[in-house]
Amino acid sequence: MGEFSTRHISSKVTQDFLLLAGTEDHYMPVEHFHRQARALTNVRSFTGRLSTKAEHAHTHCQCGNLGLAMRVMLAWIDERTESLPT
Repeated sequence: MGEFSTRHISSKVTQDFLLLAGTEDHYMPVEHFHRQARALTNVRSFTGRLSTKAEHAHTHCQCGNLGLAMRVMLAWIDERTESLPT
């Protein structure tokens, strides 16, 4: 995992982008969240969400509060699809 990098492709992403992380993730330091956010230079829109200990979602993949993670993802999707033709 330490050698994994999206450096060569992040600037090629052009769609809406949601980036989630926990403030105390035991696999990925929070700086990786900030670094990835800065690398997404061509996205149509960027939404970043850091989950906290107070929310019980501060660890990897928001494991302590998956309901919160799902609500954030579904709200994000709804915001982007509400104006689409049915």
